[in-house]
Amino acid sequence: MKKYLSILICAVLIISTSSVTFAHPGRTDANGGHTCRTNCEKWGLEYGEYHYHSGGGSGTRSNSTSSSSSSSSAGSSTTATTKSNPAPVPAGPRYELAHVTVKLDGKNLSFTQDPVTVDGNTLVPMREIFEALGAKIKWDSASETVTGTKGDITVKLTIGQSYATKNGQRLSLSHPAVIVSDKTMVPLRFVSEALGAKVKWDEKTRTVHITNE
Repeated sequence: MKKYLSILICAVLIISTSSVTFAHPGRTDANGGHTCRTNCEKWGLEYGEYHYHSGGGSGTRSNSTSSSSSSSSAGSSTTATTKSNPAPVPAGPRYELAHVTVKLDGKNLSFTQDPVTVDGNTLVPMREIFEALGAKIKWDSASETVTGTKGDITVKLTIGQSYATKNGQRLSLSHPAVIVSDKTMVPLRFVSEALGAKVKWDEKTRTVHITNE
């Protein structure tokens, strides 16, 4: 009888010890652990500390932090690989045929490239207007600058610049020189007046009258 009693006592002690070592109150989540809310000090934990139950894994808050970091890292990776839409390219100025007649001292001027208008400005081929006004022309392809000389007047224009120079003085342009169909186009009124000519616009006949002096 004593033998059976001793065996029963040993079995109770083993079960009790196992219970203390491997389990404690609280429901577990899908990962086999939970956040401690009851008797945390008894189990060697801090209140609110995430931990695993027996067989559920090892580690406490470090696992939670690791999991959070991995999740964050994965999110960053997803963001990094997401392609952004390219910014829209601004549309350039629209050039239209001017449909104008240009007269110099009463005679019609003809151009190898028809005059164009942009933002209300009439542009004509560079070489032809300079030479028609009696100016000698020099073209620097490296800087894309044209220099026109007539008597004591020197005019310089660079493609794309919003200003030109007359005898070294900087003057604003209503529109910069541009290239249209491989032709350098310059503002008609500015070039004419810079070289000493007078310009008059006839709206009814759409005619530019230039008087060279």
